[in-house]
Amino acid sequence: MPGRFDSIKQVNCQALKTLNMRHISLLILAYFLTGWLGLQIPYVGSHITLVWLPTGIAVAALLRWGWRVWPGVFVGAILVNLSIGSPWLLAASIAVGNTLGPLLSTGWLKRGGFHCEFDRQKDVGLFISAAMAGMAVSASCGVACLYWAGLIPHGAGFNAWLSWWLGDTVGVLLAVPLLVTLSWKSIERVRHAGKELSIWLLIASLLAWFAFINDDAMSGHSLPLALLTLPLFAWAALRFGKTGAALAGLCFSVIAAWSTAAGHGPFIMPNTQASLLLLWSYMATTVLTGLLITALLAERRRVEADLRASEIKLRGLYEMSPLGIALTDMEGRYVEFNQAFQDICGYAANELKAVDYWTLTPRKYAADETRQLELLERTGRYGPYEKEYIRKDGSLVPLRLNGMLISGDDGQRYIWSIVEDITDSKRLEADLRVAATAFESQEGIMVTDAQGVILRINKTFIKDTGYTVEEVVGQT
Repeated sequence: MPGRFDSIKQVNCQALKTLNMRHISLLILAYFLTGWLGLQIPYVGSHITLVWLPTGIAVAALLRWGWRVWPGVFVGAILVNLSIGSPWLLAASIAVGNTLGPLLSTGWLKRGGFHCEFDRQKDVGLFISAAMAGMAVSASCGVACLYWAGLIPHGAGFNAWLSWWLGDTVGVLLAVPLLVTLSWKSIERVRHAGKELSIWLLIASLLAWFAFINDDAMSGHSLPLALLTLPLFAWAALRFGKTGAALAGLCFSVIAAWSTAAGHGPFIMPNTQASLLLLWSYMATTVLTGLLITALLAERRRVEADLRASEIKLRGLYEMSPLGIALTDMEGRYVEFNQAFQDICGYAANELKAVDYWTLTPRKYAADETRQLELLERTGRYGPYEKEYIRKDGSLVPLRLNGMLISGDDGQRYIWSIVEDITDSKRLEADLRVAATAFESQEGIMVTDAQGVILRINKTFIKDTGYTVEEVVGQT
């Protein structure tokens, strides 16, 4: 048996290694391709871009596949930097920062209990803080390497660091929500949108052209059109889910960045830094709009599910309760009641709604009812107190009632009442009174258990026999 288990363990380890290698290879390819595309729209030299999507891909891969795929980030970063002519040492140095940043962001998220479904508002705030912190490390390492290599002029270090940090942070904000929520279920939801998705794509395409590509953007006329894309993110989040909203944010942001780098769109300003800050603010806003809407929707669905589950449980308790439960308005008309209450009253449901509280209450309880209503108005509760109901067959049933005042959704006041049939307890009380009277009679009485052990004797028994209680009780 040990040999068999060792064999199974070796097979599992080999399968895990194969799976990790596939993930690492896929990560290298995705990192290199998106990095190469990002470097086609550089901002500072040939190394710093407006949007660096590979960081988002790296964080998403580490979240979904685990920290063991970090070599894919490191190798992919080296290959990207080599592709633009960087020396080996510089490419490796920059790759170290590009690896440490996503690792820090991922650790931050996991330590904070991050949900990849973005189903809580807390997850959105945690995601933003992790992206900003991790990319600060990446930007610091990268800019330091470029400065030491003489590729950043003296005095331009802060602007280069800010651009690197914002580009990496936006890359995380854009790529991670799409990749961590991507699943067959989310794809099916988007695909099944059908006609609505086609309408959305048509409107989005027209707005993207007018806002980001049309040359009127040079005069700033299309800036309001760029803001009009925000309702489209809300639409996508509400109708297509988290994946649809993330994909919409990614597409609009990439178009906006590309057009800005090409000198088009609403974010072209005389001041370059102001222009870039506007662009990055737009990207961050689009992502946050979609994430917050989907998080709020998820929280609302979760609350509704909890309420439905609670309602089912309470409904079961309501229907199965041996106590009668009834809801009446302030006029005494029955609004709702359970089966136990119907059994107490002897009426069918439709018959019970045709009568009221006062029909079932004998007139001799009028003064008691007045006092209980005064207590209800003063404290919001009444009872417990005992009375009788007139059943459908005319018989009287003894009851114990408790109740409370509530306000309905319609603004009206209602009374919830708990009604307990105390017929058995009243009969027991009567039997006990009879027994007590008999026990005090002139006849000698002793009470035994089933085994004949004497439990109790009366005074007459003591007088007639001469025994004391201590001598008799406990004997057979």
